[in-house]
Amino acid sequence: MINLPSPISHQRSAVIRRPSYWLWALALLFTGLSLLQLALVDHDLSLTTFVPLFILMACGGLVIYWLDLRRPHLAGDPILLPLTFFLSGLGLVLIQRLAPVFVSRQLFWLVIATVLLLLINLIPKNLNWLGRYKYTWLIGGILLLASTLIFGVNPSGFGARLWLNIGPVYFQ
Repeated sequence: MINLPSPISHQRSAVIRRPSYWLWALALLFTGLSLLQLALVDHDLSLTTFVPLFILMACGGLVIYWLDLRRPHLAGDPILLPLTFFLSGLGLVLIQRLAPVFVSRQLFWLVIATVLLLLINLIPKNLNWLGRYKYTWLIGGILLLASTLIFGVNPSGFGARLWLNIGPVYFQ
């Protein structure tokens, strides 16, 4: 006997995934309007002002294509990735406003993170081994967080010491 998926479950899957597109659009719209507002305040409507938006759109579009179109059978939270890119856009806008020098560095790490996300997506999905080491992961995370109290630095040299560095690379 052949077991075919029912059309109702396929329709339900499409309906569940559909709000995700609106969330992607809202994340990009928010970032675009925020960058436009910054450009209008600074009287700088050049294309370089909108480079963060273009890179965010490229990364988001790549993730949408890869996860939604090339692998539609994946069942996941439809809100998590758009929310991540919304927060990335918010971070880009805040960095553009407060410390424009660091925008290129943030964009570099956004592209690296997107590529890593897509590469990790290629790994087989049997993640049961992570559950066997849940307390190890918990203790490791707490130790990493607590290490900022002892070894924490600030790349600018003053203020809160919330970063750890390995050579020239800082992470938080």
